[in-house]
Amino acid sequence: MGFIMNILKSLVVAFSMLLISNTYASSTDCVRKITNDYKYQTTFANIDLDQLELRDYEKDYLAQAIAVIRVYADKKGCDKKDINFGKGPNGQSASRCRLVERYSPHSRSCYVETNIGYFMVTKNLGENMHLVFNLWD
Repeated sequence: MGFIMNILKSLVVAFSMLLISNTYASSTDCVRKITNDYKYQTTFANIDLDQLELRDYEKDYLAQAIAVIRVYADKKGCDKKDINFGKGPNGQSASRCRLVERYSPHSRSCYVETNIGYFMVTKNLGENMHLVFNLWD
């Protein structure tokens, strides 16, 4: 009976390691796609919101930023599971949106931490969002 339990424990550990390595490989592949095969540590993208079918996030600026980043990552060939918005480099993500200029609503910038790097997201006066992606050091 103990022999069978040891085999089962070994199988569970092996399966867990396989899942962890596949998740890591998938995230690494996503970073490779976003950075043009690691050619750049920082990348830029302009997203035309008129071309996207997103729901109205009203004043939930962080949710809108995350939704646009998801669309961008999807277009780059990343899977949804490749980017985790709840994990930053030190554990839980510290994502937030703030006004750069206190009295200017158009100065809003969102800082979005993920497991693969962080994004700075801004919106111009039209319907474009600007994404700046930076790899973690």
